[in-house]
Amino acid sequence: MKTISYIIIFLLSTVSFAQNNQLFDEANDLYNEANYTDALEKYKMILSSGEHSAELYFNIA
Repeated sequence: MKTISYIIIFLLSTVSFAQNNQLFDEANDLYNEANYTDALEKYKMILSSGEHSAELYFNIA
């Protein structure tokens, strides 16, 4: 039972990481199109999910 719990937690964290990567790519595309307001909103969504990285903070700045 304990092993199954670990597997489920691992799979859920992988899905969450993939969603954040997709959001980050979308935000970068918006940023590159000079759509800074929408890009910032997506970056903030990533932050609110608990993801933190130097690249994310750099892009927000």
